[in-house]
Amino acid sequence: MERRKTIASGLAAIILVAACGGSSSGPAGPGGAGDGASFAAQVTITQDDERVPVPLQGGRYRLGWSVDGCPKPHIVVSPAEGGEPIFENPAPNIRIIFVNEVPAGLYFIDQTEPSCTGWELVLDRVGN
Repeated sequence: MERRKTIASGLAAIILVAACGGSSSGPAGPGGAGDGASFAAQVTITQDDERVPVPLQGGRYRLGWSVDGCPKPHIVVSPAEGGEPIFENPAPNIRIIFVNEVPAGLYFIDQTEPSCTGWELVLDRVGN
């Protein structure tokens, strides 16, 4: 339980840094972070976390998860400003999936299968 609070606090700090904007010497990208340097390269989301936009660096991510109470999660990664999800998998057959060509920006990362009573999603940047 303490780990979840630490992760949530860390995510809140990342979001605050991204919201504060980047350097004034260059153009700001999504979330005002300029070159995306303040965006996260790894994110962990659990069922206990508040749904908030998560700043991600651009690139390729490995998506892994653990779930309790259900055989397969329904995972959705959507741009915070709206539009089509960049990733959606209602019943993945393997535990690790790659999400390619993620543009830097703010995203909601959701698990929407109601029978999953306990879950953790991990996005880890593995390349450009």
